[in-house]
Amino acid sequence: MKDLYSWIRRSRTGDKAGGGFTTLEIVLVVALFALIVTTVVPLFKNLVGTWEAQDRKLEAVQISRVGLDKMIREFKTATAFTTAEPDKVEFKDWDDEDIEYELDGTELKREGDVLVGPVDNLHFTYYDNDGNETTDALCVYSVKVTMAVSDAEGKLSEPVTFTSRVTMRKDPTGSFALAITEINYNPPDFLKKKKPVAEQKVEWIEVYNYGDTEIDMEDWTIEDMNDSDTIKKAVGTFIIPAGGYGLIAAKNHEVDTYYTVDPGAARLELDDQAIGDELDDAGDTLTIKDADGRDVASVTYEGGWSTKGNTIERIDPESDPSEETNWEASDAHLTYTPGDENTV
Repeated sequence: MKDLYSWIRRSRTGDKAGGGFTTLEIVLVVALFALIVTTVVPLFKNLVGTWEAQDRKLEAVQISRVGLDKMIREFKTATAFTTAEPDKVEFKDWDDEDIEYELDGTELKREGDVLVGPVDNLHFTYYDNDGNETTDALCVYSVKVTMAVSDAEGKLSEPVTFTSRVTMRKDPTGSFALAITEINYNPPDFLKKKKPVAEQKVEWIEVYNYGDTEIDMEDWTIEDMNDSDTIKKAVGTFIIPAGGYGLIAAKNHEVDTYYTVDPGAARLELDDQAIGDELDDAGDTLTIKDADGRDVASVTYEGGWSTKGNTIERIDPESDPSEETNWEASDAHLTYTPGDENTV
């Protein structure tokens, strides 16, 4: 602004050093200053508004994720449901304690205490052992939770929506002894290999039959939270023998380019270019269903369970598949154990 004053002073005919300003000159300076302010201030306000909106969204996501995770963990301990309503659920856990979750106005409450809020929408969908929707609390085997939340000030342009599905630990009669035992959900970059490849084409899931009888996976499906795929045999058979392994991948020939799969494993692939809607690096829920649509094996993993380039390996195939303590990153970095006994 000092330079602007100097320029105006020099531009006046006959003006001497230290001379004053005319009213016109002052008006011009004020007008220029106002023009600058009216141009810059809206831009600054937009930047601040964008930052605040992102901050509110992040806060809503963090708070809601904590509440949702707690609810999902407790669903896994359910032994019997007593209420199965769209916005309210009651069940008994392993310790025979009664637990209730419900939407009260705009607040998700656990046993009357506020867990998350404000909640725009909360919906529970219940499924029986055959994969059919049910409202009979005694028949509930799995639950899908859909929750939409806003920030406390109600300034988000749209609510943030979470969806998760959890299968109870109680075993259905006649269930298959099949476990998901290794997941390659975040493959490393293969820049030093023969060719670059899309990540979803080299993702794979290992399954293990820990029972005493063979398992025929013909006409079975696998799904994540966003998509479902039919399982096909790549070569050989759909049969997973007792104590045997199988490997599920979108494209087995891509997997074989970068990994060494145990030759004894059943090789299974999909009618799609990715497992589900591509395994989510931030976390996902995987569910394998038999030919009748019944849930057989399910895992909910979090993105932080492994660094990029490591698969996650299950420690105990008969223990809770969605507990982080039952998984570790593979010790065989960049080689792994697809179709074979885990390193952990």
